[in-house]
Amino acid sequence: MIRKINKTDKEQFLKMANIFYKSDAVSGHISDKAIKDTFYNIANDSPFIKGFIIEIDNKVAGFFTISFAFQTQYGKPVLL
Repeated sequence: MIRKINKTDKEQFLKMANIFYKSDAVSGHISDKAIKDTFYNIANDSPFIKGFIIEIDNKVAGFFTISFAFQTQYGKPVLL
């Protein structure tokens, strides 16, 4: 199941994001503050980022985010 991240997901999100963003899977690591700021923006309904939790058998299995931006060359918002 996929569902929107809510404020009660903070601990799980921070744990998973720290593991991912401090691993060799990314080209550059990000700070703890940036991870916390990302969660804050997701949990407080920022129009620029949405976050989702992936659950399998009612257990958290992962997360993903969708970022929004406006691209002048396309003349419309895009998903990143």
